[in-house]
Amino acid sequence: MAETSLKSSPGPQSQAHQQTLLDFAVSQSSAIFYIADLAGDRPIRFISSNVEAITGHEPEAFLRQAKYGLRHVHRDDIDRYLQAMAALTEEGALTLEYRFKTAWDEFRWFRDDLRLIGDAAGKQEFVGCMIDITGEKEAQERLESVEAERRRVAQLLEDAVESLPNGFAIYDQAGRLVLANKSLALTGGGPLGASLVGLTREGYFIPEGTPLTTQLINFRKNKRRIAFVVDEYGDIQGLVAIEDILEEIVGEFTTDPSALHQDFFRDADGSFLIDGSTHIRDINRNLEIELPSGGPRTLNGLILEHMEFIPEAGTSLKINGYPIEIMQVKHNMVKTARIAVPEGGHVAVEPTELPPNG
Repeated sequence: MAETSLKSSPGPQSQAHQQTLLDFAVSQSSAIFYIADLAGDRPIRFISSNVEAITGHEPEAFLRQAKYGLRHVHRDDIDRYLQAMAALTEEGALTLEYRFKTAWDEFRWFRDDLRLIGDAAGKQEFVGCMIDITGEKEAQERLESVEAERRRVAQLLEDAVESLPNGFAIYDQAGRLVLANKSLALTGGGPLGASLVGLTREGYFIPEGTPLTTQLINFRKNKRRIAFVVDEYGDIQGLVAIEDILEEIVGEFTTDPSALHQDFFRDADGSFLIDGSTHIRDINRNLEIELPSGGPRTLNGLILEHMEFIPEAGTSLKINGYPIEIMQVKHNMVKTARIAVPEGGHVAVEPTELPPNG
């Protein structure tokens, strides 16, 4: 039985048909194919028609204009691109990535696979295959950003644990040590590895958003003084200690009586110069006034929320009927403000002289 096979006729009509099929196949591809000479002012000899759909540039522009494609390579990538072209003669094939400016005035990342070939006359030329990898690059950047944030949070956690005065350690579910501070080693009474288990206990985790009073009760019930705060995904957001909650409720603790009112300075007219970072609750308690305390925590935050812009020094306003004058603005925040206490009002702050140049 004679062997049969499918073959195309070598006639001009068949060649045109094959060229049409080839053009159609290439146009449906996400890759741009081209053939170029290694030298010359107009190196591009062929480029697939889908270049217009992908980059917005017409194919004729690459074929007719000198170094058209090269002029659209990002300036920060041009040296690397030219070095790759010079190395192609020795390497024979290589892959490079660069940014290419589209007709829509935006840069897109492309991966270009190059392979050196030769024509019948022995002229050096190469074939290239460009694929848009912008989405891949953006995803990689997002992953790197997430990893950088993870390292930052891990460093914050490590610093917080190291600052604790008592021994502290974290274990995973398999009982392996994850993190420990130096105080643990100092209080271990022996080699660190032999004393860790006896000196530590399981971590205490609480959800973020827990009300302060509820957490105070939970600290007391669980006989704990410190806890890890986790979000809805179980990721650690930070540490909170019982001292942090108490300071949030009653103000900052200090053992130096002279420092109790260091943020309050009484002027000769009876008004008070107050640091913008002072907590509203401390102001209300010491001056026995009633500034709103349900929103921003500090005087600066309260003023900015009320005015909805960063004021200049000399600006005056009233909040809950209390006259406030902005005395100093620095680094986009109210540094110092003057509050006038109503006549007849009782003030819990002892008279304090203004500091020099106050």
